[in-house]
Formats: sequence, C-alpha cells, structure tokens
Amino acid sequence: YNEAMTAISMRNKEHRFQIMNANDLNMRLSEPYKYSFHDEQKLFNYLKLGDDQAVRAVVRGIVDSNLQNNISYEQMVQLFNEMRMTGNRFLAENGIDALKEQIDAEQPTADNPVPGESFRDAAEWEEEIVRFFLSIIELKKAQQTNPKTGNLAGLIEQYIQEHYTEDLGLERIADEMGVSVKYV
Repeated sequence: YNEAMTAISMRNKEHRFQIMNANDLNMRLSEPYKYSFHDEQKLFNYLKLGDDQAVRAVVRGIVDSNLQNNISYEQMVQLFNEMRMTGNRFLAENGIDALKEQIDAEQPTADNPVPGESFRDAAEWEEEIVRFFLSIIELKKAQQTNPKTGNLAGLIEQYIQEHYTEDLGLERIADEMGVSVKYV
C-alpha cells in the first residue's frame, strides 16, 4: 500500500495511464521524515511574530528537504500531521485552545480527509498546512485585539495598565478577574 501511494504521488499528472515500478521509486522506507526541533522552533517563532511569508518559507523548506530524500507517502502524511501538532501546541501554549476547535473543524487531516477525496499529493498537503498556520496567525491577531479571549496573565496586565493610577492590590485584581489571590 505504501509503495502504491508513493507511486501515485510521484506520477506524471499529464499522462492518463502510467505503469510505475516500485523498485524504481528509490523510497527510503527505513529513514523517517526530517522534522527537527529547530524546524519546529522556527515555525513557533514565526507564528508568534505573525510572519506569514516566513511560515510559508519554512514549510516549503521542510517539504522540499523531505521530497529530496524520497520519503514515502506514509511518511509525508506523518510529517504533515506532526506539523499540525506543532500548530496545536502553539494554540494551547498561547491560550487559544478554545478557538482551536474552530480551526480543527475546517482543516482536513490524514485521519479526517476531505469527503470524497482519497489521495492528496505533497503540494496539496503543503497548502493545507500553510492555511492552517495562517488561520492560527489570524486567531493570534484577533486574540491581541480582543483581550477577553486571551490568557489570564494578559488580562491582568491589561487591567493594571488601565487602572495604574488607582490603588491596586492583589485582592482587587483577583476580584476583578474572578480568581483567588493565590492564583494571581
């Protein structure tokens, strides 16, 4: 199955009928995809900065590097799922977890493909993951303009900035935020 899916992904789309020999595919079944901690941190940093062009470039570099190593279709799907997990971790770490469901409903995955679609090539997966990251950037921007969706630390910081001329204490801040003094 893996060889067949890899052959389909490497086919010439201009030809209607092709015969491909799995031995000619030069797949590296024993080598995993390459997605390093450094790659993940670059994505994290560019998501944090909201730099959509840099996110596109990093994703393109990761995909190109793996395609040059002739990874299999299955490994390519695993790579894109791992990049998706990076986006989910970013959402969770930035307090956007509640809005993650909105993105999840819109984004197909290997386990949840687009209905009626049985195969996606690397370019289609790449475009999907880039759209996923761009929607994260949009949510991050929306969170910054609407502090009610932010995390508690951000809300406390904003409250202090708005009321710094008043007598502020932990008790008052905790009451305004609806949490205990120890939690603040």
